[in-house]
Amino acid sequence: MIVSNCVLNLSSDKEALLRHPFRVLKEGGKFDFSDVYADRRIPPHFEEDLIRYGEFFSNVLFWSDTILLACKVGFEASRVFETSSIELKSGKLGERVEEIELYSITFRIFELAGLELTRQDCGQRIISKGSVEDNSHHLIFDDSNIVAESEQVAVCENTYRMLKVSRYVEDFDFISGSEMPLGDFAANDAATPIASAARSRSKKRGCCQ
Repeated sequence: MIVSNCVLNLSSDKEALLRHPFRVLKEGGKFDFSDVYADRRIPPHFEEDLIRYGEFFSNVLFWSDTILLACKVGFEASRVFETSSIELKSGKLGERVEEIELYSITFRIFELAGLELTRQDCGQRIISKGSVEDNSHHLIFDDSNIVAESEQVAVCENTYRMLKVSRYVEDFDFISGSEMPLGDFAANDAATPIASAARSRSKKRGCCQ
């Protein structure tokens, strides 16, 4: 497992930074990384402003581009673990964000080959044994998979495979389903952290604040 906090935006070569965890993780290895992201791409002229540049605001990634970069280096599926809105206080930087909204987002990705491009429903289910340390009553796997103890929960093919090769494999009972996908799996705004933050209306302090 690799954990990174507020490092991606400091790097001028973000692709290389994501490539290293992919290279060193074993199959089923987990990479959790959090940073500040924008709801759109940052305009190029922001780099010309010393205040924006000095606060690393000009180097903030559009959240969706982070997923594309992860796919480019070899990670096949990215999940959003947690999202919170960032409210900048009034001041020189606050006046320079224009209409861009910022979010603290934690991504969770696994080194696992052969995943589906989209979340597919194969009729699989999982049951938590309540044995995960510090998560005995419920486990938050990502923002659309929160599993309560002893509850039978339907999951997509990718989540089922991720759990079976992860360190959580002994903490769940796995109920197999169909060998062929039955259609798209209905998830709560899968891979849309902006929608997730809007639902929760979370204004808590996230990373890098």
